[in-house]
Amino acid sequence: MNKNIFLAVIALAIAAGVFYIYPKAQNAYGAYEALKAQKAAVESLQNELNELKQKQQQEEVLAQQDSKPIYTNEAETGGDAISVFGIMFEDIISAAKESKMKLRSIEYNTAPAGDMIYDNIKDYYNVCVVKLELIGTYSQFKSYFDTIYNYPYLINISKAELTPYERNKKILIGKVDIALYSKK
Repeated sequence: MNKNIFLAVIALAIAAGVFYIYPKAQNAYGAYEALKAQKAAVESLQNELNELKQKQQQEEVLAQQDSKPIYTNEAETGGDAISVFGIMFEDIISAAKESKMKLRSIEYNTAPAGDMIYDNIKDYYNVCVVKLELIGTYSQFKSYFDTIYNYPYLINISKAELTPYERNKKILIGKVDIALYSKK
């Protein structure tokens, strides 16, 4: 009888152990399966991230190839607002003269509202919008715009209004705004 009670207690202990351990083992197995699925998801996302990083690097290389450098005037660190642009200011005026155009007026603004660089990152770059009023023919304006387009540093023709002269339609009066950029 003791032997039967002893076996019954052992059987009961085993049944109770299985009753308590089996759900925990099942939960552990479920957690293991969830972990495998999460690892697969993380690996997939990591691969996607690596692909996006490669695409970003390729885009950056292409952007650097397509973009022009921003002018840095090493000699001028202070002074008046226009002197930090060095020869850029002179170059855009000289380009008009070389294109045989007449300059009617020149104005500049070193704090141009609405300029993307000035509005967002003016702590790193100087910005000057030069407003030129030019007189010339179609071919002279084409030559001038070609020179500005091929300028070695980043500049932006932010506005160009061309209207024919009333007395001679072959002559144009142009109001051109050119944004100059230099590093601080």
